[in-house]
Amino acid sequence: MDTLNKTALADETYSVYVAGDSGPSGGPGACAYRIIAPNGEVVEKTRLSEETTSLKATLVGAILALKATPEGAITIVRSNVDYLTKNCVARLEDWAKNNWHKTKGKPLEHADLWKLLFALIKTRTVTFRRVEGDDEQLNNKEVKALARKGAKEADRRYIASLKRGT
Repeated sequence: MDTLNKTALADETYSVYVAGDSGPSGGPGACAYRIIAPNGEVVEKTRLSEETTSLKATLVGAILALKATPEGAITIVRSNVDYLTKNCVARLEDWAKNNWHKTKGKPLEHADLWKLLFALIKTRTVTFRRVEGDDEQLNNKEVKALARKGAKEADRRYIASLKRGT
């Protein structure tokens, strides 16, 4: 177990890793998360989607992971996706104040998901941290592999449904 997770467990903190994967232009894909609870228990889940993008799947993964932690929990969410980590730190409060519009008045893409994430964050103590791509932690690599495997399965199912004509 890496030092970050040992420290988190000692502090009664949930360590969460999230990832999403899909084709380059969207389509079938998946999200995955890994939660390391303060007692050391590890929970992993993957969710397939018929139509998504990697960014949207990552948002869904964060939502599902936070839903799997108890209200009031201290949680560190880690991802190598800036779309999640930077926006949760720098923009989420402003988007909520602007009725889920960007600063120039344009509607926010995936506003429905950002609203869900915002509501979950309000019921927990959540910190978002970016995992650097060149120095990825083992847990992040594993959750990315789960998302990638799920995306391949979603794609396989989609192609099979096309062959069946459904």
